[in-house]
Amino acid sequence: NRVDEVLEKAAREGRSVWKYTADLKLGQLARLWETGHHEAVADFFPMRIVSLLEVFCRRWLAQIIDHGSPFLERGPGLVPDMKFDYAVAQALQGQRITVGRLIAHEVPLNNVGDMSNHCGRLIEHDFFVKLAAMRDPFGPESMADGRPMIADIDDLKRTLVRLFSVRHIVTHESPE
Repeated sequence: NRVDEVLEKAAREGRSVWKYTADLKLGQLARLWETGHHEAVADFFPMRIVSLLEVFCRRWLAQIIDHGSPFLERGPGLVPDMKFDYAVAQALQGQRITVGRLIAHEVPLNNVGDMSNHCGRLIEHDFFVKLAAMRDPFGPESMADGRPMIADIDDLKRTLVRLFSVRHIVTHESPE
């Protein structure tokens, strides 16, 4: 059932500081790639990167929804046909799972459009427009002049679309 699936995922995630885990794991993948020790497993890189993005996105969706109003009210719009059975109601009442975790577990994240749509719906703005405007107040001095954290948001979107596409091909169309 869905409750067990959500709880099993939470148990596998552990108590890591997940906000930094994806960055750390992406860094490990980059170092592995740069050292040239990736040839035998190169096809798995897109799969792993997309998995990290998906987990990161789901965790943020859950945290934002669980933050409360107004995001809690917007959360059900991400999965409009979601039904609650008795087990789900019982788990929510007993605080074994949160509404945010349940919704984040149910949303499809198969492509960049899914990620953008879900995040955009929660913040009621175009996700990539908001992302393009982000500045890092704690970033390196080179960003102190107000330059964006992401220099070319369109290039980022193209790269993500290609990454999801390659992951799909490697996973579903050429599994050998």
